[in-house]
Amino acid sequence: SARNKGKDTRIVSSVQQLRVQLESDFNGADYRASFSAANAFITTAGSNYAILTADAAANGGAITVKTAGTYPAITAYAIYGQLVSNTARYFCIDSTGATNATAISTANSFCPAAGS
Repeated sequence: SARNKGKDTRIVSSVQQLRVQLESDFNGADYRASFSAANAFITTAGSNYAILTADAAANGGAITVKTAGTYPAITAYAIYGQLVSNTARYFCIDSTGATNATAISTANSFCPAAGS
């Protein structure tokens, strides 16, 4: 439905904004300022990470992040936003800038190839 596609757009926007925040926090070597543990954003109340993940949830989606490297030296990531129009699909963007608008797996710290 048009309503669900609108929610998907909002979720995709949250994923894209999370990537912008991650890249802003990058210290030249790793993303330690963005994570509280492997595969876990810092979600202190009022943080951009908390606000954006809550916004995705409020629109019926969910955010999943997968990281590479040993915490706190997180060296790569992929962010997945579960879509409302097809809950088996995810919008993915990773630390290289690669995207996949219809990912079916959230297993890796990089976006899977299209259709995967």
